[in-house]
Amino acid sequence: MALLKDQKGEVIKKFRNELPLNVPSAKMQALKASHFIYTDYFDIAPGKYEVEAAVLDSEGANRISTRKSSLVVPALSAGLSISSVSFVRDMKNTEPSAADTDPLLFNGKVVSPSLRPVVAKGGNSNLPFYLVAYADKSVAAAPKLTMEFSKNGQVLGQVAPEIGQPDKAGRIHYLGTIPAASLDSGDYTIRFLLQQGTETAEEAAFFAVQ
Repeated sequence: MALLKDQKGEVIKKFRNELPLNVPSAKMQALKASHFIYTDYFDIAPGKYEVEAAVLDSEGANRISTRKSSLVVPALSAGLSISSVSFVRDMKNTEPSAADTDPLLFNGKVVSPSLRPVVAKGGNSNLPFYLVAYADKSVAAAPKLTMEFSKNGQVLGQVAPEIGQPDKAGRIHYLGTIPAASLDSGDYTIRFLLQQGTETAEEAAFFAVQ
């Protein structure tokens, strides 16, 4: 169950669903070590919100897990803007209920974000990420992206990947990868700086290497 509350603490949306799972006993341990993703769609006005979610395991002594998180929906703008940056857990096939306007829809797949982006040090560790750039249609030049990496407040360097051209709606869906295998253990910050003409937009994302 999940509750969506506005700034006054009033419930404006309520979601409730049961997800029955029938699993052979031989696969029970694998299930306990895995995860599942529940997706729902809703429309809300721009503003600040709080999401309270709870999951009940009726077969596991009625254990409950809860989580609160903040949600900010910005007002629509005709100017340059950038979405939140999602680190990608996996990509799954599009479900029939998926909306064409779903910002996590990329090349016929749906991005499943990672809520705790932690990369194992060494090996062939890569960290994929996904974002959507929204261009200003009144500016002829295409948006350019610069990524600035830092660790513990110290800037390590910058890269400027080619993100392509906007579609007819002015959007650029970009899926990139961070080669994290060579990074030392620690907490990292990436600033995503988007520029188009004289306009700029900025987002930040965080991950850890352990």
